[in-house]
Amino acid sequence: MFALAALIAAPGTLSAEETLALPTGDMVLTRVLERSLADGKSIIVERQWIVRFDRTETGIAILGRQLSARVDAPPSLRQFAELEERRSTSAMFPILLDVQGRIVSAGRPADGNLRQAAYATATDALASTFKDTAGLADAREGLAHLQKSSESWLTQLPQDLFYPAAQGSHMAKDLALDGGLKGSFTLDYDAKASADGAWLSSAERQVTTAIGGQRKVSREIWTLSRD
Repeated sequence: MFALAALIAAPGTLSAEETLALPTGDMVLTRVLERSLADGKSIIVERQWIVRFDRTETGIAILGRQLSARVDAPPSLRQFAELEERRSTSAMFPILLDVQGRIVSAGRPADGNLRQAAYATATDALASTFKDTAGLADAREGLAHLQKSSESWLTQLPQDLFYPAAQGSHMAKDLALDGGLKGSFTLDYDAKASADGAWLSSAERQVTTAIGGQRKVSREIWTLSRD
């Protein structure tokens, strides 16, 4: 499995005389995460944090606190949605960047409640597709493997999130699974810097997985704006 840092292009190297500019005062960091479900519906989570950029001896520290959390989910998944809305994200901060603006230390914006909900609906859909027990078992195992691979990308912050690289990236991988099943996942990532400086304006990352006729898309959008 490829490490996320190798999949996302890193920013150009600064010379010894250059120093990254910092946005001043409080900023609002927003993350919108959308996960498609096997029944065609989706779960959407929007979180906002108040963040501040401070310069340190080794780079930049981003301090933050959660401002709001909102989950839009089908009624059948309301239990998962309520758990996700109450979940603390304080472990994300502080986020530490090096002098090039690359993330060197950060907590994960994990969303385990949503992953559990999405996996449950996907396995239910597979049960209606595979009538034999052996085929269903192989499909479920393959789904779990694909989910683990793709989630390793979405549960880590892009290394250049706060100071975007000049270009995005695309990765695709096919997998041969047990029982003759075939699976695949792709990753697309693109980010744009603010017109006011080199820091983040918006970034979008999309992971698509497919197995046994089931296709799932997870997409997240990050934005950084003035309070």
